[in-house]
Amino acid sequence: MHLLPLLAAVMLTDHPLAGRAWDVQAARFIDAAEVERRIAVADIALLGETHDNPAHHELQLKLYRGLVDAGRKPALALEQLDAENQAAVDAVRAQEGATPATLAQAGKVSRGWNWAFYEPLVAVALEHRLPIVAANLSRSRAREAAGARTPAMEEVWNDDRQRTMRALLVASHCGDDSPMIDAMVDMQRARDALMAERIAQAPQPVVAIMGRGHADARLGVPLYLRSRFPQRTLVSVALVEVREGAQTPSAYSDAASGAHDIVWFTPRAVREDPCAGFKR
Repeated sequence: MHLLPLLAAVMLTDHPLAGRAWDVQAARFIDAAEVERRIAVADIALLGETHDNPAHHELQLKLYRGLVDAGRKPALALEQLDAENQAAVDAVRAQEGATPATLAQAGKVSRGWNWAFYEPLVAVALEHRLPIVAANLSRSRAREAAGARTPAMEEVWNDDRQRTMRALLVASHCGDDSPMIDAMVDMQRARDALMAERIAQAPQPVVAIMGRGHADARLGVPLYLRSRFPQRTLVSVALVEVREGAQTPSAYSDAASGAHDIVWFTPRAVREDPCAGFKR
């Protein structure tokens, strides 16, 4: 198995929660085999990551490869690929000698993604000729969608969700509460609705790789999947970085009832303070 340089890139590896999986509804820890079983019986498995954490990518690869090795044929849906490039992705995937690099080029993967993190997953899908789903709404189309709310978006939304998502975006942008936040809420909602549509229409089963916020059932993709495609069985697995001093699942909002089905705690990525650069 391809291994990323985990130890050099993460911290808090000795945290009491690191490496443990929490069943949110049952309020108990479960082992890796149970997580794998839950994913194996679902039509759709959402693996919500922190994009720059190598531990998350190792876990995603382990889970996806485990399904394939067990004889399942899961499509791979990626937030990192924009839906308008699906035809180009399919064309490359059909070629002999296709590689993650040639697929990224055809799919016009943004430089903002560290594609090396996703190459091992894509390599497994290519090796076994599994569908690869371009799941995201591009930045330009997301801007166009801001304010253009569809019935699918409106039927699941309410004022509480609007306030919650807005507050989360303000916090993730280091307290910046500018008018742009309202447009960002609309863009996030449009992306979630489209990702749900793309994932539900893909050959089942599907393993979908996305940011953890997109996988949150209170606000994100599961909200639309469960509303519009109730016949699909779904499991949302949040890969959550541990924090110093937060030693029980109750200290993490992702482990709150209704957010995810399973929370898998991981070491924390080593990174600079993002707000320091934001303020500069």
